[in-house]
Amino acid sequence: MAENNNGLDPAFHHKAWTICHDYLGLPWKEIPEKEFIVETLPGGLSNYLYICTVPDKYVVKGVPRKILLRIYGEILSDVPTVIQDSVIYSILSEKKMAPQLRGIFDGGRLEEFKESRTLTTADLSNPTLSAIIGRKMARLHRLEMPLCKEPKWLTEHLKSYLSNILNNISFKDETKSQQLKQLLSYNLEAELQFILRLIEDTHSPVVFCHNDLQEGNIMVDDKDGAAPTDDRVTVIDYEYSAYNYRGCEFANHFCEWAMDYTHPKWPHFTLDRLAWPSRKQQLHLIDAYLSESGDVSADRDAILQEVERFALVSHYWWSLWSIAQAYMSHISFGFLEYALARFDWYFEMKKNLTCNRKHAGL
Repeated sequence: MAENNNGLDPAFHHKAWTICHDYLGLPWKEIPEKEFIVETLPGGLSNYLYICTVPDKYVVKGVPRKILLRIYGEILSDVPTVIQDSVIYSILSEKKMAPQLRGIFDGGRLEEFKESRTLTTADLSNPTLSAIIGRKMARLHRLEMPLCKEPKWLTEHLKSYLSNILNNISFKDETKSQQLKQLLSYNLEAELQFILRLIEDTHSPVVFCHNDLQEGNIMVDDKDGAAPTDDRVTVIDYEYSAYNYRGCEFANHFCEWAMDYTHPKWPHFTLDRLAWPSRKQQLHLIDAYLSESGDVSADRDAILQEVERFALVSHYWWSLWSIAQAYMSHISFGFLEYALARFDWYFEMKKNLTCNRKHAGL
């Protein structure tokens, strides 16, 4: 029996030990299974994350003592998604825009573990960090990646998720069944048609996007009390990356200003609509982005309109995603509650949308 499984299933402890033993060099190969240390890293909503640690007596100078073990979640387990994610991560790791890749195996990968902390929701409104995020976003957007350059990823996933929800998803649990019934009462098909018209009616450049720039996917090394700088901030978790509309990246990130996924009690999140960034706060990030892009003459008001419109797309996308996760995932999180909360905000924003209502279908 393993002595350092930290409450994890012994079969998983063995699996983690085997992966590190087989894919990593010394000192990992010398660690007996019963002395191998693995613990859960909380916070993942798409994947299962673990920290594997070299015991004291096996530490080798110059070799990192910890490694991140990522096991793909159910929603990311199809072969094309895994292949694309591996290609993207390998390239970004080589460019030092992501933690170092240490191994790829069936069902997951091993990554460099950075001794940093993930941002909090409150950090997103910090002007220094917000400007850094804007610059990081710009550097990511100007990359040329070996992927389809057409913005098909978003619309294809929206259609696929909706089809799955309408045709395959149901719950035996009465509470979940009633929540799903309420979500289906929103006429999701009609809302999808509205979203597709809104996207078509909105001019926004297509760039390589992260597509999930929330606080948990941004790390900062500030343990010594130093002020954050670009080289101390790292963007992680690129599993949703694809070519997409620039406005969607901005809007999705600004929506995250209102989300806190660290709430200790069910449903393990809070949503504060009043935390949506002001015009001044949005432009602070956007100006940093434009300065890094060398596009200082861009129409800032037009970009703000992109944000306004694509905020609705973000709400709709993550609501469908959450319904699918509620059906597939074993992660402890109120996915259906989250979908309902995002749809509530979606309908409020839709009501107040200032774009051309005729073309938007309102």
